[in-house]
Amino acid sequence: VGEQISVGDFLSSFQQGSQTTMDPLAQLARAEEEQKAINFLEGLDNLGLAYFGYFSAIPDLTEQALQLFVPYYSAEHRSREEHDFEIASFVALRTVEGYASPTEVGWALQSTSTIERLQATYDIMADHRIQLEKMAEHLSHQLLDCGEECDDLW
Repeated sequence: VGEQISVGDFLSSFQQGSQTTMDPLAQLARAEEEQKAINFLEGLDNLGLAYFGYFSAIPDLTEQALQLFVPYYSAEHRSREEHDFEIASFVALRTVEGYASPTEVGWALQSTSTIERLQATYDIMADHRIQLEKMAEHLSHQLLDCGEECDDLW
């Protein structure tokens, strides 16, 4: 069974002076990785972007959360320097719930380290961005291959 590559990739392999050509195994791995990302994202509502974090910035959401949580924390606890960062880390985690795995969310909720929770949330966001970029690249290649008569991508 032969692998599928885009017309652009095929033509670029024949360009004069091209020093770098991707070997067939690397092309296959790239295509499989793109397809895996697309399948994952298509299985999510709105590509995993939840309304909680989509329309607002994390600092704005943190301010709202801090106001909501005032009755639940003592004045002494709220006066600690770390309090705002702790709340911000949970707010940031909430923004990735649409595409984070239950294991990732569970670990972050159990973590007692604010910096680890923020780093894990950042890693989840960065991975999601990479997956979205792969999906966009794949769709772009499909559009290039399909031309003007393309109407079945969506």
